[in-house]
Amino acid sequence: MSGIAEVIVLALDADEVMEPLTRYDGTRTWSGTFFEMRPGGHWGFGWGAEFVSMRSRSGC
Repeated sequence: MSGIAEVIVLALDADEVMEPLTRYDGTRTWSGTFFEMRPGGHWGFGWGAEFVSMRSRSGC
């Protein structure tokens, strides 16, 4: 089984809601940041992140 997970959040015009998840936060039980998916730079439709399993995770 792969230790990589790709996550896509479909959320149109969610800049304000997703902004905290675009920055690293050492207090989270997971590491990684989301980036806006804006194909061609003309319209945005979601956010994406790739997570690589590096250590065990705790919490919910």
